[in-house]
Amino acid sequence: VALILSMAVMSSSAPLNKLAMAQGMPPAVINFWRLGAASLCTLPFVLLTARGRADLRSLLVSRRDMLLMAVSGVFLAMHFYTWVLSLSLTSLFGSVVLSSAHTAFTMAGDRLLFGQRYTRSGLWGAAVSLLGILIVGLNSIFRHEGNILGDLLSLLGAVLFSGYMLCGRELRARYSINTYTTGVYGVSAAVLAAASLASGLRFAP
Repeated sequence: VALILSMAVMSSSAPLNKLAMAQGMPPAVINFWRLGAASLCTLPFVLLTARGRADLRSLLVSRRDMLLMAVSGVFLAMHFYTWVLSLSLTSLFGSVVLSSAHTAFTMAGDRLLFGQRYTRSGLWGAAVSLLGILIVGLNSIFRHEGNILGDLLSLLGAVLFSGYMLCGRELRARYSINTYTTGVYGVSAAVLAAASLASGLRFAP
């Protein structure tokens, strides 16, 4: 049930973002609301539970963890901005496939930064992911069913998402999912709000 629900949520994300843009909402504003609302939903589980309050105390005395959480939030904000922007420039299919390549980038970063070793089947999975990137890219170039700039933005979004995942690798080992989500999503929402205000964007259509 959890797997089916996750698939339904993930597969509806791109079409709903594209629909919101069609109503005149810019990518930064869409994801400000998205991440801000998510952060507010998990905040009570941090403030009102013993684990959440213990996490907060640990976080407040660790500048390194606060910095990691802030950097993770910036990566996530930039990921959502570039990926949603790519939806307006290339095909829905191409954008989603290319952004899903973050698994291969995360594996590479995990290997380089943390020395993580992978099984042969894991490496084959990464190879299939990279083959998908190549096929979508060639399809955009030769069949003109997408847009190469949109494809590159989607691919950049995948790289940025990998940065978010790698920053969170260590934090998730020490903090609960609610604490991590509240902090990172909150930082992301603040970054996107600042970018929207600086650009003179409206927060409602």
